[in-house]
Amino acid sequence: STAAASTRADVAWRHEGITRGLHGTLVTAGFFDVFAVVPAAGRMLTPSDARQPMVVISDGVWKTAFASRPDVIGKTMWLDESPFSIVGVAPAWLSAFQMDQPGSNFWLPIESWQSVRNTTRLSTANLSWLHAVGRLTDGASLSSARREASAIAAAFDRDYAGRRTT
Repeated sequence: STAAASTRADVAWRHEGITRGLHGTLVTAGFFDVFAVVPAAGRMLTPSDARQPMVVISDGVWKTAFASRPDVIGKTMWLDESPFSIVGVAPAWLSAFQMDQPGSNFWLPIESWQSVRNTTRLSTANLSWLHAVGRLTDGASLSSARREASAIAAAFDRDYAGRRTT
């Protein structure tokens, strides 16, 4: 089975001398594997990108801001005054698909964003801001996965007083 987590990020994007607000998604390493995402150009983020300033842009951003140019791969995207290297372009369906975060314009490794924002959110007991997703491997049962997830949640609740995982 494969699992990952994501959360929304709103940033200031500076492009061609203009700064505008942009909605995106912070993701853990296995996010694109859960959904078997094939990039429209370049590549998707991998576990080795976790602490690197890498970004995957949406098909919409690629078309409107970069005129679908293939040479966008390797270019720098400035998000909240920090440089991120564009490594790929997500397929068009991914922006609309994302759970409660539709309209994503980019995807960043959650760990690299933590260093840019100088935050320790990932090291706290409260991870309620993360959205967990998973995909079962062939032959795995949903009931087995639910039992495993419940056991993990119960362990977190035991380890952190006052925490109640739902």
